[in-house]
Amino acid sequence: MLLMIVFAFIFDMYISWFVFNIVFIAFGILSILAFIYIIKFNNYKVLWKNVFSSLNIIINDESINSIVKKELEKKLDVEKTSTKHGYEFFNDLFIKRNFKVLIRPAIIKTIICAVLPLSAIILGVLDATKIAVIPLEIKSTLNSLIINSLPYFTFIMYILGVGKSFTKSLFLNCDYAMLNFRFYRNSTVVLRLFLSRLNSLIKLNIMPALMIALGLPMYLFITGGTENAYNYLVLFTTIIFLSIFFSIHELALYYLLQPYNSKLQEKSFLFTMFTYITSGFCYAIMKFEFMAFKFGLIVISFCIIYILLAMLIVYKFAYKTFKLRE
Repeated sequence: MLLMIVFAFIFDMYISWFVFNIVFIAFGILSILAFIYIIKFNNYKVLWKNVFSSLNIIINDESINSIVKKELEKKLDVEKTSTKHGYEFFNDLFIKRNFKVLIRPAIIKTIICAVLPLSAIILGVLDATKIAVIPLEIKSTLNSLIINSLPYFTFIMYILGVGKSFTKSLFLNCDYAMLNFRFYRNSTVVLRLFLSRLNSLIKLNIMPALMIALGLPMYLFITGGTENAYNYLVLFTTIIFLSIFFSIHELALYYLLQPYNSKLQEKSFLFTMFTYITSGFCYAIMKFEFMAFKFGLIVISFCIIYILLAMLIVYKFAYKTFKLRE
């Protein structure tokens, strides 16, 4: 109730009880999941001692990065093994042993994003059976938002990506030791391992993306549909390609501007700059409205070109740039 009053006062807009109840339930579920995660975290005492001890009163990047490094190492499952061979074995072993850092967060995000298609199915059934009829003005508003506001999902897919934690774990558990060997920075080796890792990262990112990609066409259908049937396919394909784009973008930046030193601190100005540029671009593009088909066509075309260029640039230059930093 308070949320509705504040929203109405600030934006001079009013939310129906129907929409409010949906939002309230969604945030309730997310709050429960967050609360469970907080109470299961058992390292508050360790963090307090490291950050606020008498020998380290000032909070600094080095102390924080040291804690992050220890936490990543603690979550490593060294008992896992793999049946694959060559560089595929090396990458598969990394993924399995970093289950808690990589796969578990992706699964949690997928479960949260599954609310979208599930709620669409429930609302569709309720509306079709007349148990709870969705008001026409709400249907019209949602339908218009889905068709015209696809750029918002550029930022959402960027936030959902696990590329940052993926590359940090790569460096700490694989590349920090292996980059001391020259063969590891050979162009052919770099590209083979890059493609193997890219395949794994795409699989991790595509899990929550698939839920959103299924949910959007469902919501479009139950809110009145569209005159152009290809919009359903465009919505689905655009979300999938955005997920693939951010996967290759994060991994390519890591290979071309490897930013970490032995303490897991970022020491590359260019890496930091490109990270800010990426997030800024994702935020800025939300200010524009594109029809689903037009935006989807732009995204898909750009992703295909970007993927080909990224692989070529990694093959040509990563053997020089993929190195340890002081």
